[in-house]
Amino acid sequence: MTVSSAVGGAGPSGGGGVGEGGVCVNTKLIHQMWSVDPPPNLVGRDSNLVGRDSNLVGRDSNLVGRDSNLVGRDSDLVGRESNVMACNSNFVGRDSNLVGCDLDLVGRDLDLVGRDVDLVGRDRSFKETQESIGVSPGHPVGL
Repeated sequence: MTVSSAVGGAGPSGGGGVGEGGVCVNTKLIHQMWSVDPPPNLVGRDSNLVGRDSNLVGRDSNLVGRDSNLVGRDSDLVGRESNVMACNSNFVGRDSNLVGCDLDLVGRDLDLVGRDVDLVGRDRSFKETQESIGVSPGHPVGL
């Protein structure tokens, strides 16, 4: 396809001559359109800026919503503080359990005293056994 910039002539478009298999474009008319009217894209960009301003207003309303969410978070923190109080009451229960553990240790100490008495008894019986077979205490038994 060929484009010619000839002005005038006869043809079905009335604006220029048409060659065989080609299209005639009136470039003078195009230049006049660009010099009189501003490019249409700039008008669209201005309207986009207005739309962006309205979006900023929407963002401000979202910030208000975020503030209300922070209030909800504060109420959650109050709930957590009450849970901490419950944990403190559990610690009081643990202290009373520690008292019980101390009592158990006293009982274990008494058991150790009893074991010491048993060991003393075993030592005595071992000495008696050595004396009965004629070996002096503290010396190994020879064959």
